[in-house]
Amino acid sequence: MFTLRQSLGALAAIAAAPLAYAVPITTFSRIGKSSNGMDILKLQVHAAMSPGHLTTNTTMSFVVDTHDMRTTCFGEWAPEGPFPEGEYRPCANSSVGWNFKEDTYKGMNEFTLQLEYSYEDDSVGEYPYNRVTEFSHANITTANIDCSAKTESCQQCTNSTITAIVYASIA
Repeated sequence: MFTLRQSLGALAAIAAAPLAYAVPITTFSRIGKSSNGMDILKLQVHAAMSPGHLTTNTTMSFVVDTHDMRTTCFGEWAPEGPFPEGEYRPCANSSVGWNFKEDTYKGMNEFTLQLEYSYEDDSVGEYPYNRVTEFSHANITTANIDCSAKTESCQQCTNSTITAIVYASIA
């Protein structure tokens, strides 16, 4: 057990060390339930059409596989915005939410999809401190989504999986 003086001395030494030698501090040392990422499946984006022109809604649906469970996510927005940024929108299972990373939506085939997944994990603490939230993102581009100008729709490439990489976890 460190004394307060030893702990403060260690913190001062770390703060004074050059950045090249800094040790990253994490909330906990293991990757969460979703391992390196969550899989996005069956992604579809559609512009609602009426004869000759767009109506007011663009819709998107996809399935998220957290490697613990699967849930369906859905959203809609006007073609000119505002786009689903900011707060996470809940999926069918409310432990998963989604949004677009701010200022990344350039069209139905170019945006960054962000996911938030919350779950209980007793290895990080006892209730109520056993709640873990993972944050991940995936770039959606013409490399992983096929679009049709004729139908004003895009869908995930056949037999593909898009992985949303976990970039942060908190407990």
